[in-house]
Amino acid sequence: EGLQSCAEALGDAKLLRHKDPEVKLLTACCVSDVLRIYAPDTPYSPDTLKNVFEVLIQQLNGVRDPKSGSFSRYFYLLERLAMVKSFVLMIDLECQDLIESLFEVLFDVTSKEHGVRVEGFLLEILVGIIEDLDAVPQPLLDVVLEKVVQPAKAEKPAAYALARRVLQRCSNELNAPLHHFLQSCLPNSTLE
Repeated sequence: EGLQSCAEALGDAKLLRHKDPEVKLLTACCVSDVLRIYAPDTPYSPDTLKNVFEVLIQQLNGVRDPKSGSFSRYFYLLERLAMVKSFVLMIDLECQDLIESLFEVLFDVTSKEHGVRVEGFLLEILVGIIEDLDAVPQPLLDVVLEKVVQPAKAEKPAAYALARRVLQRCSNELNAPLHHFLQSCLPNSTLE
């Protein structure tokens, strides 16, 4: 009962949307621990959970700068979310727009300045979602594929490397959507 009231307080919009960036970051870290404790369930209603995920995705933008004074907290958040696979809950909520937003943010924040652990956690989140999807929707596949072609490949080599690793790790899950994509690109083709 005490944990439930704590979870409810942390899920309140006043904390999730607080003006102070540090308060939002600390709230996100606490919420990630609540999700870890309750996993595989959640203490939040679907609407609250959507708000929580919006804030968590927004906070992951902080992973971008490893030299930031708050990076250790952003890393903590990333680590917790990756280890518990919290974002997989978005699949059940049918939050396709949030899933695409998460993919965009994770590819955007990846950098050559990141260590192996950060890269590994980014990869685990992306792969975990793809593996849990019944079918990979084309817009999500597009987010991954656009990172492996020019000019994105040259402009953001870290995103290219991450996308390449996602494609390698999820080759089974992406086989059918890639096949369908290629068929749609080649008129009158038979890629059997």
